[in-house]
Amino acid sequence: SLKTASSLIEVLLSELIGRQLPDWDVAQTALGYRDCLKGDSLMKQGDIDSSVRFVLSGLIRLSYEDAAGRRLTKSIVQAGDAFASLSALAGGTASFSAVALGDAAVVSLPYPLMRKLADQHAEWERLAGMLFMRLAQRKEQREFELLTLTAEQRWQRLCRDRPKLVESISQAELAALIGITPVALSRIKRRIRQKSVR
Repeated sequence: SLKTASSLIEVLLSELIGRQLPDWDVAQTALGYRDCLKGDSLMKQGDIDSSVRFVLSGLIRLSYEDAAGRRLTKSIVQAGDAFASLSALAGGTASFSAVALGDAAVVSLPYPLMRKLADQHAEWERLAGMLFMRLAQRKEQREFELLTLTAEQRWQRLCRDRPKLVESISQAELAALIGITPVALSRIKRRIRQKSVR
């Protein structure tokens, strides 16, 4: 329910900044809550969307669509993380789509209200700064991996850093996340198995 989600998100955000958020009742009235099923869309590329979303449970795939209609996975966001399209928050349109990969619960907060609260309270300013720093770090890490690591290195890093994710989504989703085809991922897995047997 929205009430339970509101309590959870308040605890999550307060823990993130290490103190209570003032004027939570103001933020609470603007929260949106969504129970998602597999395949539910939370945001479409090209939408006008000024929300910051917090994932309470489940996995959300963020992806781009190119001119040929191919889907390119940007990232997969898990419980405890937030996502937002920075271009949409800046007044443009969403640069990516967001879809639930299974049952998920997501809370949204309008960015204009977050900005207003940040202008009034140091705690909200700190929260906004930390959230956007996390988004920027995730983007930077993703670019680093795609540009400097081989597909096999990206797969090994994913297995090391996010083992639960590797266990819980399909081979097709995993392959898309590291930027290769499912067939190429099968080859990498086979090669790693053969190395470990020797």
